Formats: sequence, structure tokens, C-alpha cells
Amino acid sequence: MLLTVWTGPVVLSLIISTCALMGSAISIAWQIYTFRHNGPRVTVKAAHAVIAGPIGRHDFIAITAANDGRASTIAHQFGFKLPNDRIFVQPLSELPVELPSELKAGGEVTYYFSMKGLQQAAAKDNWEPKDLRPFVRTGHGEVVGSALKSI
Repeated sequence: MLLTVWTGPVVLSLIISTCALMGSAISIAWQIYTFRHNGPRVTVKAAHAVIAGPIGRHDFIAITAANDGRASTIAHQFGFKLPNDRIFVQPLSELPVELPSELKAGGEVTYYFSMKGLQQAAAKDNWEPKDLRPFVRTGHGEVVGSALKSI
């Protein structure tokens, strides 16, 4: 008489434990995926801004950082990237914006650069507006936007 260990209850417990192991692996893989893809998703855009009022008209370049992700982050610095890995920053915004500034999930922060300051720096250092790429440094890294078409 041949004795076997593979009786009905043993096979059933092996099938159940294999299914549980596969479910755990899928669960861990999903946790890794959501952790890596649910942080802040910051995009940077630059646009012309004009403010007119009783003290006159003022032209600016506004850099807007928008967070489309589920987590917030902190914006530490706004500026423009120039060729040869140089950057152009302005220590204080022309309009009141405190840095560092919290960039909440679904929110945005705008930093304003003086048009005259950019034009003077361009004439002095001999670069073109097409060379400027807006950037923001956040608590989760640096994000660079597309180049400006003109000043």
C-alpha cells in the first residue's frame, strides 16, 4: 500500500496559501506604484503679466508653478535657466510673494519678474529671450518649463 502526503486537505491548503502569496505580492506592488506616482506633480509656465492702476502700467514676466499631484511641496526658488547652466534669479518678487511658499495639492504659486530687469540683464549679458527657461526649485526637486518665445 502506497502512502502519499498529497491528500485533499494538504492540496487545498497549498492552493489557498499560493493564492494568499500572490495577493500579497500584488498588494505590495500596488503600494509601491501609488507611493511613486502620488507625490507632487509640479508644472512650470511663464507668461506676460501687465498690472495697470493709479500708479501706472507695469510689465512683468510671471512664473507660475502648479501642483497637480496629491501631496503638497514647498517652492524655494523661482528663476530662469540660461545657456551654459547659468540661472537668473531675483531675490525679491516685484509683487509680494513669500519664499519659501507652500504649494498645496491642486494649488499654484506665482512669482513676478520685472520686465525691465530681464531686458537689462539680457542686454548686459548678451542672451536672447528664447534662451530663457523658467524653473522652480521645490522640496522634491527642480522643475523646468518650456522656453519663452519673447520678452
